[in-house]
Amino acid sequence: MRAAVYLLLACCLVGANLPVAADGLPGNALPGFPSLSTGDMEQIAEVMYLKPLCDSLKPGFTRAVAGGYAEWSGANQAAIASIERSLRAGAPRDAQRPEPTTEQKAAAAKHCDRLQRFLEHPHPDPRFATPEKTWETYLAAMQAGQREVALDCLDDMGRRKNGELIAIESPDVLRQISAGFTPLKLMRDYDATMKVFSTTRNDIVASVVFVRVGGEWKFQGF
Repeated sequence: MRAAVYLLLACCLVGANLPVAADGLPGNALPGFPSLSTGDMEQIAEVMYLKPLCDSLKPGFTRAVAGGYAEWSGANQAAIASIERSLRAGAPRDAQRPEPTTEQKAAAAKHCDRLQRFLEHPHPDPRFATPEKTWETYLAAMQAGQREVALDCLDDMGRRKNGELIAIESPDVLRQISAGFTPLKLMRDYDATMKVFSTTRNDIVASVVFVRVGGEWKFQGF
């Protein structure tokens, strides 16, 4: 699924004559949208890719997210229109969107619940207003065994690193691995898009990385 989202981004970037980094990620923001970070672009592309798939894959999804999707798409209208124009410019005339493969549908289905939660909440979510609030929300959710809330604290890389662990481990394990951390101390501040903090657990110092996506701070990992 991640590859499909990057393909959507790459098509947009090629159509807009923007550079793509060696790792396949966009090198800068959409034309006319300098405030959009790579994470913002990934999130917009992911919603654009998943929404029509989840409409067809999950019963009741379309109705459940109707209000939230209208609000989200309205807030991101200009960026969405720019991506769609770039995609149309790079596609042959009269080209139709290809039918998703069975594998693509299966991969997308795993994300429909998370997308529904995202679209049912107003954004930016005050729980993620600062790295410290996100960290507090994450630890509290892990202690309470609230897997969905914990997953919602993570960015895409964080979900790839820790998503499966959070989804399958027992509540006791989740409590154990989220206990005993000292308060965060800021180590590095990379403008408004990334902050690195330190924390100590069992006399071991760890770096904790947060990134800003869609106006919210998300936990990327240690």
